[in-house]
Amino acid sequence: MKQYHIGLDFGTYQSKACIYDIENDNHEFFLFPNNTFFLPSVIVKNEDNKFEYGNIDGEMVIEKYSYFKIASAEDVEFHTETYGKNKSDFNFYNFNEFNNYTPEFLSVIYLTNLLFIIKEHYFQLSQKKVKAGGLLSRLFNKQNELEEFKFTIQLGIPTEWSQEKNLRRKRKFENILMLSEILQKRYITNHYQTTKLQN
Repeated sequence: MKQYHIGLDFGTYQSKACIYDIENDNHEFFLFPNNTFFLPSVIVKNEDNKFEYGNIDGEMVIEKYSYFKIASAEDVEFHTETYGKNKSDFNFYNFNEFNNYTPEFLSVIYLTNLLFIIKEHYFQLSQKKVKAGGLLSRLFNKQNELEEFKFTIQLGIPTEWSQEKNLRRKRKFENILMLSEILQKRYITNHYQTTKLQN
């Protein structure tokens, strides 16, 4: 079984990941499809009502969402407890910019896409090695392609001066990550089943 530990920096403006290959005791920063080590923390909705991720512009874009990570961390409840009920006491974030979505939902689907990109990369990398290994290697690994990977994830949490608020914020982002993992499992399973049917 191949085991990877993903150190994830989910940033307000852009995100990056460092991957630890446990078997080979090797660390590397992940290179995203945009050929950089950073994926902009941006989601757009196109004319087909589909989400796309990263810094995407064009005529097809009808809605664009950013700053959802910091809005998830510094929500209305956080601001009210920290600064009081008077909105003039703090730079209140305009949650209406997210239209029908919550910043937490946008964070979940963004992380789902980001982590799927990483996992898919290592799956394809492994398949290339299997094909290069000859017929016996392909036959041996074909039965176990869905079971040969284990990913663990460590997500950095924005911290605040209050220990109680830090614990609540940590719990919130753990829930965001957990929902992302559930979506990944469902999507990846469907993806592999579709690939097998096409083959």
